[in-house]
Amino acid sequence: MKDLQKDSLHYFRIAKQLNEKHHDRLVLNKLHFRGSLNSFSLISVSPEFPEIGVGNLETYKIGEEILEKILENTIVLDAPKRPIPEKEIQAWVIDYSLNNHRKLPYPLADYIFLTSEFAYMTIGNIKGPVCDILALDNNNRLAIIEIKSERVNEVKQQAINFEKKVVERDVCLFHALIGLLGGAGIIWNGEIRKIAIWPAAKGRERKREHLEVDEISYEVIDNPRGYKFKYQYKSPG
Repeated sequence: MKDLQKDSLHYFRIAKQLNEKHHDRLVLNKLHFRGSLNSFSLISVSPEFPEIGVGNLETYKIGEEILEKILENTIVLDAPKRPIPEKEIQAWVIDYSLNNHRKLPYPLADYIFLTSEFAYMTIGNIKGPVCDILALDNNNRLAIIEIKSERVNEVKQQAINFEKKVVERDVCLFHALIGLLGGAGIIWNGEIRKIAIWPAAKGRERKREHLEVDEISYEVIDNPRGYKFKYQYKSPG
């Protein structure tokens, strides 16, 4: 196991540098570098290859080499064998943010994209809760965003679990992460919003649970393919 204490954000920093250097080509080809605690990845955010890419990258040089190989079709990504709605929505949100100065789509336009698929390694190098998207709002509050293609409360519980089992256990890490990815002079104010994105309700809605989690419903739109988001419930605060 790598010594994460030396620099927990090492791979996030490399991914950030690569994203900045190759921004225009990455956006044009619907790609982005994603950091993690143990390595970084080059990920597609296209509808054809949502959240598919090359992982376990460890150096800046290798990251650039993999980018060139994908652009030259020396490396060809494999399309998913079946539709994965959650990944398609996640990729669309990230792609939107990369084309709009990191802002998320309405009604989340006051949030900027930080990172995705944040996985925390627990004792024994076991993968803990994973967050679909981390973002930051205009008041410097961290947002934990979870996406589900079904209206099940599991998606809300995932956001709650990530806050309790990951963020609250390593607050210093998240202060540092937001300082790195949030932009110059950005300091997390310590507050957290939890957001569940799921399909618009059909028929009568069930009793609302987990009132500390915001609800955003989505509808699929075509020409071009995308999604329309709408707040269904916003928690106090």
